[in-house]
Amino acid sequence: VLIEILTNHNSKQRKQIAFAYRIKFDRELIDDLRLNLAGNFEDACVALLTPYHEFCADAIYKSLTVS
Repeated sequence: VLIEILTNHNSKQRKQIAFAYRIKFDRELIDDLRLNLAGNFEDACVALLTPYHEFCADAIYKSLTVS
């Protein structure tokens, strides 16, 4: 269900979902996903909730620092 929700909404809607989660549970959705998911599924869910510019900056940083 989680991946269905995240992939069937656009970036702005996912941001609103994360905001509503924070209001309801007083926690960050992305932090709770990191705690409760693992592997590629965690990576995909976190990527979908990460703002595009942050995702790109992180990818560039990782590509430049890999040894």
